[in-house]
Amino acid sequence: MLKKILLGAMIIIIFHLSSTPSLKVINPETWSNQTAYKDANILDVFDVHSHFYDSYFPTKDGIFYANIEFFARKMAHISFYAVLSLLFLININKRNHAFKKAWLGVVLVAFLDECNQYMVAGRTGLFLDVVVDSTSALLALTTVYVAWKIAIKSRRVSKRLAKIKKDAFV
Repeated sequence: MLKKILLGAMIIIIFHLSSTPSLKVINPETWSNQTAYKDANILDVFDVHSHFYDSYFPTKDGIFYANIEFFARKMAHISFYAVLSLLFLININKRNHAFKKAWLGVVLVAFLDECNQYMVAGRTGLFLDVVVDSTSALLALTTVYVAWKIAIKSRRVSKRLAKIKKDAFV
Protein backbone atom coordinates (compact mmCIF):
# COMPACT_ATOMS: atom_id res chain seq x y z
CA MET A 1 0.00 0.00 0.00
CA LEU A 2 2.83 2.39 0.86
CA LYS A 3 4.40 1.75 -2.56
CA LYS A 4 1.21 2.85 -4.30
CA ILE A 5 0.92 5.94 -2.09
CA LEU A 6 4.51 6.94 -2.90
CA LEU A 7 3.92 6.47 -6.64
CA GLY A 8 0.70 8.51 -6.52
CA ALA A 9 2.36 11.23 -4.43
CA MET A 10 5.26 11.50 -6.86
CA ILE A 11 2.90 11.86 -9.84
CA ILE A 12 0.86 14.50 -7.97
CA ILE A 13 4.03 16.43 -7.08
CA ILE A 14 5.22 16.35 -10.69
CA PHE A 15 1.86 17.58 -12.01
CA HIS A 16 1.60 20.24 -9.29
CA LEU A 17 5.01 21.62 -10.17
CA SER A 18 4.28 21.52 -13.90
CA SER A 19 1.03 23.42 -13.30
CA THR A 20 2.86 26.22 -11.53
CA PRO A 21 3.24 29.29 -13.79
CA SER A 22 6.65 30.92 -14.04
CA LEU A 23 8.17 28.33 -11.71
CA LYS A 24 11.85 28.86 -10.99
CA VAL A 25 13.50 25.75 -9.59
CA ILE A 26 16.11 27.82 -7.76
CA ASN A 27 13.47 30.12 -6.18
CA PRO A 28 11.17 28.22 -3.76
CA GLU A 29 8.89 31.28 -3.49
CA THR A 30 7.63 30.51 -7.02
CA TRP A 31 6.77 26.87 -6.25
CA SER A 32 3.20 27.70 -5.22
CA ASN A 33 2.13 30.28 -7.82
CA GLN A 34 -1.57 30.05 -8.70
CA THR A 35 -2.20 28.01 -11.86
CA ALA A 36 -3.20 30.02 -14.92
CA TYR A 37 -3.79 28.50 -18.34
CA LYS A 38 -2.82 30.20 -21.57
CA ASP A 39 -4.78 30.14 -24.79
CA ALA A 40 -3.22 27.05 -26.35
CA ASN A 41 -4.66 24.15 -28.26
CA ILE A 42 -3.91 20.72 -26.76
CA LEU A 43 -4.10 19.28 -30.28
CA ASP A 44 -0.83 21.12 -31.01
CA VAL A 45 1.00 18.18 -29.44
CA PHE A 46 0.05 16.18 -32.55
CA ASP A 47 1.34 18.86 -34.95
CA VAL A 48 5.10 18.51 -35.52
CA HIS A 49 5.27 22.17 -36.59
CA SER A 50 3.86 23.50 -33.30
CA HIS A 51 5.86 25.02 -30.44
CA PHE A 52 5.55 21.68 -28.60
CA TYR A 53 8.39 20.41 -30.82
CA ASP A 54 10.61 23.50 -30.56
CA SER A 55 14.17 23.19 -29.34
CA TYR A 56 14.63 24.11 -25.72
CA PHE A 57 18.30 24.93 -25.88
CA PRO A 58 18.52 28.59 -24.90
CA THR A 59 20.51 30.79 -27.24
CA LYS A 60 21.72 34.36 -27.15
CA ASP A 61 22.73 35.84 -30.50
CA GLY A 62 22.63 32.34 -32.01
CA ILE A 63 25.05 30.88 -29.44
CA PHE A 64 24.09 28.33 -26.80
CA TYR A 65 23.53 30.19 -23.57
CA ALA A 66 22.12 28.71 -20.39
CA ASN A 67 21.85 30.05 -16.89
CA ILE A 68 21.75 28.03 -13.69
CA GLU A 69 17.93 27.81 -13.90
CA PHE A 70 18.15 25.86 -17.17
CA PHE A 71 20.48 23.27 -15.62
CA ALA A 72 18.44 23.13 -12.40
CA ARG A 73 15.29 22.37 -14.44
CA LYS A 74 17.00 19.61 -16.39
CA MET A 75 18.44 18.08 -13.20
CA ALA A 76 14.94 18.20 -11.67
CA HIS A 77 13.55 16.38 -14.70
CA ILE A 78 16.30 13.76 -14.61
CA SER A 79 16.07 13.07 -10.88
CA PHE A 80 12.25 13.14 -10.57
CA TYR A 81 11.71 10.80 -13.51
CA ALA A 82 14.47 8.41 -12.44
CA VAL A 83 12.79 8.09 -9.04
CA LEU A 84 9.37 7.80 -10.71
CA SER A 85 10.66 4.89 -12.85
CA LEU A 86 11.80 3.03 -9.73
CA LEU A 87 8.45 3.67 -8.03
CA PHE A 88 6.66 2.27 -11.08
CA LEU A 89 8.97 -0.76 -11.02
CA ILE A 90 8.31 -1.63 -7.38
CA ASN A 91 4.55 -1.30 -7.98
CA ILE A 92 4.47 -3.91 -10.74
CA ASN A 93 3.41 -7.21 -9.24
CA LYS A 94 4.12 -9.51 -12.17
CA ARG A 95 7.77 -9.64 -13.11
CA ASN A 96 7.07 -10.41 -16.81
CA HIS A 97 8.32 -7.35 -18.68
CA ALA A 98 8.31 -5.31 -15.46
CA PHE A 99 11.14 -3.04 -16.60
CA LYS A 100 9.40 -2.33 -19.92
CA LYS A 101 6.09 -1.63 -18.17
CA ALA A 102 7.78 0.73 -15.71
CA TRP A 103 9.47 2.61 -18.54
CA LEU A 104 6.24 2.89 -20.53
CA GLY A 105 4.48 4.21 -17.41
CA VAL A 106 7.10 6.95 -17.12
CA VAL A 107 6.83 7.80 -20.82
CA LEU A 108 3.06 8.19 -20.45
CA VAL A 109 3.36 10.40 -17.36
CA ALA A 110 6.12 12.48 -18.99
CA PHE A 111 4.02 13.03 -22.12
CA LEU A 112 0.91 14.00 -20.14
CA ASP A 113 3.03 16.26 -17.91
CA GLU A 114 4.49 18.10 -20.90
CA CYS A 115 1.00 18.42 -22.45
CA ASN A 116 -0.12 19.99 -19.16
CA GLN A 117 2.89 22.36 -19.13
CA TYR A 118 2.14 23.34 -22.72
CA MET A 119 -1.21 24.71 -21.54
CA VAL A 120 0.09 26.57 -18.44
CA ALA A 121 0.95 30.28 -18.72
CA GLY A 122 4.62 30.97 -18.09
CA ARG A 123 5.60 27.35 -18.80
CA THR A 124 6.85 25.59 -21.89
CA GLY A 125 5.80 22.03 -22.54
CA LEU A 126 8.24 20.43 -24.97
CA PHE A 127 8.53 17.02 -26.56
CA LEU A 128 12.29 17.14 -25.91
CA ASP A 129 11.55 17.10 -22.18
CA VAL A 130 9.62 13.85 -22.72
CA VAL A 131 12.80 12.48 -24.32
CA VAL A 132 14.93 13.68 -21.37
CA ASP A 133 12.48 12.20 -18.85
CA SER A 134 12.26 8.89 -20.72
CA THR A 135 16.03 8.65 -21.05
CA SER A 136 16.61 9.27 -17.36
CA ALA A 137 14.04 6.57 -16.54
CA LEU A 138 15.73 4.19 -18.97
CA LEU A 139 19.13 4.81 -17.34
CA ALA A 140 17.74 4.28 -13.84
CA LEU A 141 15.93 1.09 -14.83
CA THR A 142 18.96 -0.22 -16.72
CA THR A 143 21.15 0.39 -13.66
CA VAL A 144 18.73 -1.55 -11.46
CA TYR A 145 18.46 -4.34 -14.03
CA VAL A 146 22.25 -4.73 -14.33
CA ALA A 147 22.66 -4.70 -10.52
CA TRP A 148 19.89 -7.33 -10.23
CA LYS A 149 21.57 -9.56 -12.84
CA ILE A 150 24.95 -9.22 -11.08
CA ALA A 151 23.34 -10.12 -7.74
CA ILE A 152 21.73 -13.23 -9.23
CA LYS A 153 25.00 -14.31 -10.85
CA SER A 154 26.91 -13.66 -7.63
CA ARG A 155 24.42 -15.79 -5.69
CA ARG A 156 24.85 -18.66 -8.18
CA VAL A 157 28.64 -18.46 -7.99
CA SER A 158 28.49 -18.48 -4.17
CA LYS A 159 26.30 -21.60 -4.22
CA ARG A 160 28.69 -23.35 -6.63
CA LEU A 161 31.70 -22.47 -4.51
CA ALA A 162 29.96 -23.77 -1.39
CA LYS A 163 29.15 -27.02 -3.20
CA ILE A 164 32.75 -27.39 -4.42
CA LYS A 165 34.11 -26.82 -0.89
CA LYS A 166 31.63 -29.32 0.51
CA ASP A 167 32.50 -31.93 -2.14
CA ALA A 168 36.23 -31.36 -1.59
CA PHE A 169 35.99 -32.22 2.11
CA VAL A 170 33.79 -35.28 1.67
